[in-house]
Amino acid sequence: MKEVKTFQQMHRDGLINRREFLAAMGALGVTAATAGSLLTSAGALASTPTRGGSVVFASNLHGPDDTLDPLLGTSTIDYTRSNTSRNGLIQVWTDMSLHG
Repeated sequence: MKEVKTFQQMHRDGLINRREFLAAMGALGVTAATAGSLLTSAGALASTPTRGGSVVFASNLHGPDDTLDPLLGTSTIDYTRSNTSRNGLIQVWTDMSLHG
């Protein structure tokens, strides 16, 4: 495990690239799926969340009244867009009341 952490640090410091990291993990007997997640977790731990940004939704079904507001939706695609963009912590019931 110490070797894995050493290689993670080397990758973070830019001393080895992703391919070299995966080769080293293979030599240590770590599977490719696990090695890939080690890279992801190392990057995720180092990054800080930032507020803002934008989300782009694309669909071949659209109209002039498209909205992401679950209370203003008038079509099936509005509801689909609205429900896929939320994390499920808040539910919109059929009477349009919010529950969480």
